[in-house]
Amino acid sequence: MSEAHCRILVVEDDAEWRDLFVSLIATADDLSLAGAAGNCSEAMALAAQTDFDAALVDVGLPDGSGIDLVAALHKENPEADVVICTVFEDEGSVMAAVQQGAIGYILKENAGADLVQAIRSLKAGGAPLSPRIARYILRQMSGNGVAPPPETGVPLSARELEVLQRIAEGMTLKQAGAALGIAESTVRTHAKSIYYKLDVRNRSAAVFEAARRGLI
Repeated sequence: MSEAHCRILVVEDDAEWRDLFVSLIATADDLSLAGAAGNCSEAMALAAQTDFDAALVDVGLPDGSGIDLVAALHKENPEADVVICTVFEDEGSVMAAVQQGAIGYILKENAGADLVQAIRSLKAGGAPLSPRIARYILRQMSGNGVAPPPETGVPLSARELEVLQRIAEGMTLKQAGAALGIAESTVRTHAKSIYYKLDVRNRSAAVFEAARRGLI
């Protein structure tokens, strides 16, 4: 994602919500609208024709699932971050979205004026989550206080485990670097190695997978 400017693709079938998201993006000097779609097919057509740095995607779309669209958008533009923005907060939707590569999960009730800040957090290496979604993720990580036995065969280095722990604590990559006394670019290198070794696509998925394996 560009550090100076972020181009957003909005995928939302409800015209009122779509217009709200578009207007909020228009208020920010560092954001611009790459395009607005009302369904999956329109979104993929725009994605093929337009450069975008991030996508804001609803789950319930008239011609398919926004969760499936996450993976399709990643295939079209691997460098773009995809954030789910929806009314659905069931655990299955959250898990499926993360597994497909969503970097954030925002409930529409928390979108509003906070949407711009959520998008900006992506540029800083963050993963925007609505409070209830964040609590659910923490419950998943805690496993009701019983950690699963660590899986073998995942050769994370000591430094990678330190980076992973900071990510799990909710730090951005920049904050993790400051906490560990290393450059942000070095943290990004470690993060990419972690994703490769855990076979995941982003920070949220890395935390889920690491918790499942008992690494954190």
